[in-house]
Amino acid sequence: MVSSVCHSALSDLSPPSSVKIFPDRSQFFKEESVSLSCEVQKEPNLWKLMRRKTVGTNDTFSPGWGEHYTLDPIMLGDGGVYWCQSTSGKQSTAVNITVHGGSVIMQSPTLPVNGGHPVTLTCRYRENMNKDKSFSCLTDSFYKDGSLINNGTTGEMTIPVVNKSHEGLWKCSCGNHGDSPESWMTVTSKNTAVPPSSPSPTTLWSTSLSRLLCGLLVSSPYLMVTSVMLVKCSKRKRISQGAERETCEGREV
Repeated sequence: MVSSVCHSALSDLSPPSSVKIFPDRSQFFKEESVSLSCEVQKEPNLWKLMRRKTVGTNDTFSPGWGEHYTLDPIMLGDGGVYWCQSTSGKQSTAVNITVHGGSVIMQSPTLPVNGGHPVTLTCRYRENMNKDKSFSCLTDSFYKDGSLINNGTTGEMTIPVVNKSHEGLWKCSCGNHGDSPESWMTVTSKNTAVPPSSPSPTTLWSTSLSRLLCGLLVSSPYLMVTSVMLVKCSKRKRISQGAERETCEGREV
């Protein structure tokens, strides 16, 4: 019981988890290799990678793969929503992965983008479904919510300072090679980030004391019993000494 209480108290101090994807993008060609993991600094064994994939109209949940998993090769049916979930039910920010069987994909951020920062979108194509090589488009067009935003010849479009107006469905077109699927880009307001406040001395003292007590109780399960026995023995000794003094005083009288 003591162990479970201490485990629960310390688990609440763990930082939130996020999904890390390598390569870091939301669209993939069919049969590429993709690695996923839960970014946790403490107690990684308490987090599991989860998936909800859409096959037709049916959603399928994985039982939890652990904190690391590699899809090699990734297939069309692996597209869906991925997130990390703790044993207590806490969930990280979900990311959407699209697997494309065509020739063109657009590389874009998987997680929400902070407003005020630059963002680069890349349009790439693959010839003859060669899973080992992809190329930058020499003739590219980028669209947001169906409207043309930019034409270029580098295969890239950089937004120097992203803001809420850039949030939406993006895709790219790569000349004769075709179009990429659409991906949603989320932009967070740069003013929403609030610096974490420093913990108060009371909080730090309480946390340190909890850790100390938990460590002592878990590492020495007999400590509590021993302490109780010592207290009882001390009381008995004092009672015995008191009785002896009363007896001696009675004899002197």
